[in-house]
Amino acid sequence: MIEYKDIEKIVYLIPERNFYDGVIDSKIAREYQAYIEFQSQKYNQTKRKCDWDELKRLNAEYERYLANEVDVKRKLLWFGLLRRSKEEMEEECLKLIERFHLERWV
Repeated sequence: MIEYKDIEKIVYLIPERNFYDGVIDSKIAREYQAYIEFQSQKYNQTKRKCDWDELKRLNAEYERYLANEVDVKRKLLWFGLLRRSKEEMEEECLKLIERFHLERWV
């Protein structure tokens, strides 16, 4: 029997990489990737500290963007599970547990 408090735990135990579909292919993510690639090439040519700092800043900003998008998708999944009937919710949670091998964590 899965309780409501367990649903959040199940959703947050799913690895982030499983929520990247559509996120890393978005226009914003592609622009980040292109700019990071450009900045990386620029740093490799110049080896200046300011270029390295800009590259680190871009990487951190891109990772924050991905983390925020994943968080939104997690919350949508959690909300979607809560909106189902108790039986459907338990069935879907069991599928998630099996799919992502979360048996020992729940």
